[in-house]
Amino acid sequence: MYSLTKTNVISGIRRHLSSIKVKLFLWFWIVTICAIAATRFVSIQLSQQYVEIDTDKGDLRRLTRITDVIHQAQPRNLAKFIHDNRHRRTKRSFKHLMVKPLNNNQPVIGGHPEHPYVNQFIQANVFDNTTTWIFPHSQITGPVQLEVRGQQYLAFYKRHTSRIRTIGFFMQQLPYWARIGTPVIVSFALCWLLARSLSRPLSNITRVADRFGQGDLAVRVENDDKRSDELGTLAKAFNQMADKLSDNVSAHQRLLGDVSHELRSPLTRLQMALALAQKHKDDHETLEQYIARSEREVARLDEMIEHVLTLSRLENSAQAISKQPCHLKPLLDHLVDDGNFLGQDKQVQVNLNALGNPQLNLDEALIASAVGNIICNAIKYSPSASKVLVELTETAEHVVISVIDQGNGVPDLVLSKLFEPFYRVASARDRLTGGTGLGLAIAKQAVLAHRGEISAKNNSEGGLTVTICLPKV
Repeated sequence: MYSLTKTNVISGIRRHLSSIKVKLFLWFWIVTICAIAATRFVSIQLSQQYVEIDTDKGDLRRLTRITDVIHQAQPRNLAKFIHDNRHRRTKRSFKHLMVKPLNNNQPVIGGHPEHPYVNQFIQANVFDNTTTWIFPHSQITGPVQLEVRGQQYLAFYKRHTSRIRTIGFFMQQLPYWARIGTPVIVSFALCWLLARSLSRPLSNITRVADRFGQGDLAVRVENDDKRSDELGTLAKAFNQMADKLSDNVSAHQRLLGDVSHELRSPLTRLQMALALAQKHKDDHETLEQYIARSEREVARLDEMIEHVLTLSRLENSAQAISKQPCHLKPLLDHLVDDGNFLGQDKQVQVNLNALGNPQLNLDEALIASAVGNIICNAIKYSPSASKVLVELTETAEHVVISVIDQGNGVPDLVLSKLFEPFYRVASARDRLTGGTGLGLAIAKQAVLAHRGEISAKNNSEGGLTVTICLPKV
């Protein structure tokens, strides 16, 4: 449990850190900090030639040892004492010593003529505490108070440093325009990287969207899984939208081809019936047969066109869904009565097994059409003198309507295709049953319009079960 919680916390932190909002915040924060640091740096460069840092503990210990030696020796001439000890091997640290007299305006003792700015710095400033200063070529630590024969001094420890020990030293070797221009260039580079990291994926998505809009339905945003921020989410959403639109276009093209194919057969039969009627116009009995045949083909065409329009409206959500409170048991009672009337010729009996009478907000006409189409299909493909069972059950969250027949079922491989427009298991199915091949497709779209699910499965004892699952909320 603890491991799972820790994993969730880490996952949440990573998700938030990968957010473009956090990235923007961090980038602007870094740029702001750099701007502040650059301002401080430029001001230092333009105002002084040194940088104050924390006290160097090692240099301070060395300085303390030297001052202790001087304090114990109490030389009469401090400058001569320091000069003499500079050249002794055991007193080499004296060459790093600089002493500032406090009681008069005497020059700094131990200063180096090649570094006059260090002498000027010590001579001109008043020091309140011990610290370390870094100059272009030297590092000064101090002061430590020293008293020799009543004379007060401030002692400093100076040692040579590399010219490019710090960025500050390097910058101090540049002209003023370069000192000011460097922070500007650095901030420009950071902002450019930020702009590039945002604009590059957006430009890629824009380019892909333009190609997609020009008709290239196969184009997709590449590497959409490499980003976990909002831009990666946008790329994934675009690819999903493109997949959906591509599937819809393919489905409509396939539907158009299927409609053209399905209309050709009744139109051909209608043309033949009219031609034969024209040929036998003097034989009234034969003429009436061909006219009746023509009327059946016209009715079939009208039914098919009506089904195609209904399916198109449902697929494009153009048909308004008018939901009203509806009790399902009375609705199914009417559909079962219609099914028994339809199955009289085949002696197919339709029965209802309703466990309760749930009430849902739904479009009664659409659900009646969906269930009616399923019952009609079950009757058509059931053997004579068989039964069709309609079951109504409910769970805590759903209402389930099942239509169970005693037919031959369908191959398992084609179960998922039963709800596609014009799909038929057998090529001669329309001639045997008179169907248009759109009933189950219309039922599927009607159920989807209610945020429900529809499925089909073969029964173990034979026959097919089509199940509609509707949410209660």
